[in-house]
Amino acid sequence: MIGHSLGGLALPFQPDLHRVDRAILVAAGPVHLREHPWPLRAGIAAMWHLHGPVLNATLGYFPGRRFLLGADVPGPAFRQWRRWCTRPGSCLADPDMPPLQSEALTCPVTLVSFTDDGMVPSTAVWRLGAWMPKAAVTRRLIAPADHGVTSIGHIAAFANRNRAVWPALVA
Repeated sequence: MIGHSLGGLALPFQPDLHRVDRAILVAAGPVHLREHPWPLRAGIAAMWHLHGPVLNATLGYFPGRRFLLGADVPGPAFRQWRRWCTRPGSCLADPDMPPLQSEALTCPVTLVSFTDDGMVPSTAVWRLGAWMPKAAVTRRLIAPADHGVTSIGHIAAFANRNRAVWPALVA
């Protein structure tokens, strides 16, 4: 299975992990606001603490497309992600989350991070590996220039313009 961002972060919470033969988790990890590089951190702090809550309360969702964050985010998801990214413990401290099921995950897991991903930096991606203590975890750090692309960031790993990176994701 391949999971990107939240899709990868959610893996250790899933049932039936013994049925997974291999996992590739791309740009996925429990990130905290303080881990974002400057000056991006200032913009993300404003999103979580200023315009995000206002827009979410006004519109009922966070307009992620307008902020080049991929997709719009439903209101309840925005509030939950805000808690995860601004409070200690991330989603592990969220009483609404199920317990980790990762003891059953024993397959190879590849954690993939991009050198230009400011949204979920490598430190957060690598930390996700600790949530899967019985998995055979490997880490892969990908630099866009090594694949002839100008940028990947957090959102564009699977964009057609970055297809030269795809073989490195599944290697």
